[in-house]
Amino acid sequence: MVVTKDDTVGYYHKALLFYLNTGNGTFSEPRFQSIGVAASELLMGDLNNDGWQDILSTDHNNNSVTVLLNAKTSSGTFLAPAHYSTGGGTQPPKSVLSDINGDGYLDVLTQLSGGVYPSGVLVFLNKGDGSLSSPTKIEVNTSNFLLTDLTNDNKPELVILSSVNLPSLRVLINQGGGTFSAPTSYTIARDVSSAASLDMNVDGFPDLIVSTPSFIALLLNKGDGTLYPYQTLTSDSLVSNLSVKDFNGDGYLDLVAIKIVDQDSYKYEFWVYLNTGNGYFAQPTRYPIGTFSLTIDIQDFDGDGRLDLAALSTSGYWIWYNCTSIIGYEYTSVKDGLWTDPSVWARNRAPGPLDRIRLRHAVTLPSNYTSQSTRVSFDAGGQLRYNPDSQLNLIK
Repeated sequence: MVVTKDDTVGYYHKALLFYLNTGNGTFSEPRFQSIGVAASELLMGDLNNDGWQDILSTDHNNNSVTVLLNAKTSSGTFLAPAHYSTGGGTQPPKSVLSDINGDGYLDVLTQLSGGVYPSGVLVFLNKGDGSLSSPTKIEVNTSNFLLTDLTNDNKPELVILSSVNLPSLRVLINQGGGTFSAPTSYTIARDVSSAASLDMNVDGFPDLIVSTPSFIALLLNKGDGTLYPYQTLTSDSLVSNLSVKDFNGDGYLDLVAIKIVDQDSYKYEFWVYLNTGNGYFAQPTRYPIGTFSLTIDIQDFDGDGRLDLAALSTSGYWIWYNCTSIIGYEYTSVKDGLWTDPSVWARNRAPGPLDRIRLRHAVTLPSNYTSQSTRVSFDAGGQLRYNPDSQLNLIK
C-alpha cells in the first residue's frame, strides 16, 4: 500500500487498486489497472518532474522494478508499465526514491535479497524523463536500508542494515554522481530490522534510530557523517518498521513503529512515541491494527493540517485520523450493531470544541452492553452535537 496526499494505491495479484480520495477523508471504490507483474511494494513520486505523481513498483517474484508514469487525468490513470530487471534470482523486497546525484530527478535504489543471504543494493539513475538507466550494484549484505543526509551537504548517504551477520550497520558517504564511499561499520546487535533518521539532540545533524529484537538504539551523529557508539533509547522489544513525523505540531519529530504483541497469533499494533524535545521520547500510545501488519503510511487524509495514519493488515485497510494536536485519539471502523474495537478519547487531556468523532456507520449497542464495554465517557457538561456540516462534534 502507498498513500499520496489525496489517494491510496494498493496491489492485488498482477494489478493495482486505486482508491481516490473523495475530499473528506473517505475513499472511492477501488479501480483496477493491470501491470503484468505481482507487486511486493509500491512507492509514489514525480519521476519525470511534470508535477504529477508516478508509481514505482518493486516486483519480488518477477526480479524487477516497474515504473508507471501518470497519464495526467482526473480519473487517476497511468501509462503502460516499464519493467527494469534486477537480475535473475535477486527477489527485490524494497526500493527507495531519492535524488542521489543532484540532477533534480528522483533515482531508484533497490534492495536485493536473492539466496540465503541478502546481496546488495542496485542504483538506477533517472535519465530525466522518468525512465531508468542500467543499474550499478553496491556489493554489501543488506536486510534493509535508508537514505539520509548525514553530512548536511544535500547529498543523501546510504545506511545499510544487516540482520544475518555483523557488523549490523554500515554507512556509505555520498560522493556525488551517484556513487558512494566504502562503508564504515558499526555493531549494534544481530538481527537489526529497521532504522529512521531524525535530529534527536537538536545540533542540526540527523541521528539514527535502529530497531533490534530487544531494544531501540540511538546513534548520534558526530557532524561529519560518522556516528558515536549506540545507546539504548528504549527497551521495547519486537518493534520494527520505524517512521518519523511531527504529529503534534511542536516542531519535533515523533516516532512510529510496528509492534508484534502476540507472535503466536501474529497480532500487531502501531506505537506512537511523542518526542519530548530533550533527547527522549514519551511512553508510547498503542493502537491495534490486526494480523500480519507490516505497512504504515502517514499523510493528511482529511485536509485538516494534521498527519493521519493508514495501516494495511490481513483484516483490511485501517485509517486513524489525528483529531487534535496531541496524539491521544483512535479511529476504528464501526459495523452496524456493534463496535469492532475500542475508540479511546481524551487519553491525555480534556476534549476541546474542535475535537471530532468520525463514525462511518450508524451504531446500535448490543443488548449485552455493560459498563465494562464503555467506549466514550464525558466530563461534566460534555455533549454530542451534529453541526450543519454533518460532522458529529464533542462539545465541552
